[in-house]
Amino acid sequence: MQTPASPPGPKPPRRWHFGLIWPVLRHPRRALPAIASSLQPIWLTPLVVLSALALVQVLAAVPMRQAAAASTMVDLPMDYQYLTPEQQAQFQSSLSASGGPMFTTVFPALAALGRVWLGWLVLAAILHLVLTILGARATMGSVLNRVGWASLPFGLQSAVRTLAVVVSRKLISAPGLSGFAPAGDGLGATLAAQILGQIDVFLIWFVVLLMLSLRAHDDPGASKAWTAVLITLLVALLLIALPGVLVAQLGGLTIVRPFLF
Repeated sequence: MQTPASPPGPKPPRRWHFGLIWPVLRHPRRALPAIASSLQPIWLTPLVVLSALALVQVLAAVPMRQAAAASTMVDLPMDYQYLTPEQQAQFQSSLSASGGPMFTTVFPALAALGRVWLGWLVLAAILHLVLTILGARATMGSVLNRVGWASLPFGLQSAVRTLAVVVSRKLISAPGLSGFAPAGDGLGATLAAQILGQIDVFLIWFVVLLMLSLRAHDDPGASKAWTAVLITLLVALLLIALPGVLVAQLGGLTIVRPFLF
């Protein structure tokens, strides 16, 4: 007597969902409802794609960073001639290190990955907090999925910037709308330049996809969705601009060496 075959167990969730990339970009109204309603963490695929494209952009700009470091004129200290040969050698080695792989490849790559992964986490956390305050029912896992897939346009942004760098053989000095920032070196002008530099068609595309994903499942309503997205976007732009503002402000400081040293 044969024992009845046991029913097949549940299939394990898929890790990769590359087949959703094109539908999300081409037909978001059809693809985003499945992403918004998914109970599984399916954010890994877009994050890996964004990371890969960001690293390609960094690698494409390495020759230009090396050339910029080599052509930068550095003023020697006033007491350079009084330094010992060992101190002069240390100073020269520090100058040559700025064109080395750590500054032209490793640090930019880490910064690019930080923008992708930390940016995704911070955006999702802010958006979930704002939605919760507004009374929406979206879970943190659902928000992580939505922000991850809505960020796919930033991958196209990296691809376009990579192509621009390769063709022009120049680093992108004024991204987005930074050319419309007011002239000057003050705090307001610097902050405006940093914020406007993040605004382009890909950011608008991201906002549209994020709005569609919020309305696709557990719809909080148009007014709440727009309020949540705009507050999240404003906070995120300010957080992204702060490091650039700090670097610009600190770069203008003059360091005076004490007489005893």
